[in-house]
Amino acid sequence: MTPEFSTETYTPDRLLYSTDGIRTGEETVLGGQGVLARGTVVARDGADKLVPVDSGSGTQSVQTAVAILAADVDTSGGDVAAPLYYAGEFNEGRVSFGGTDTADTHRDAMRQRGLFLRTALPA
Repeated sequence: MTPEFSTETYTPDRLLYSTDGIRTGEETVLGGQGVLARGTVVARDGADKLVPVDSGSGTQSVQTAVAILAADVDTSGGDVAAPLYYAGEFNEGRVSFGGTDTADTHRDAMRQRGLFLRTALPA
């Protein structure tokens, strides 16, 4: 057997502001939403599946952030298990929300859950 080697380029996306206090897990993201990007702030829908948080939603639970996606997730084929960040410090400029929401819309509620948004200094 001949060993094989490959090289990949890693480009950090700077989602994590710090690795201190990171808590991770996995939950089901609702299917039919297309591709959701790493850094999307998510909430639970009425069926306990995750969707992008949206303060304009008519569903109260969808208005409350619970986690941040830790990887891109393709939900085109149905519900999918996704890695999540439940707590930690994140670069405010690298997270995204549903609807027209911004970091200011959810900052206080996210802080109560241990999800802290920070403004990263340019490299």
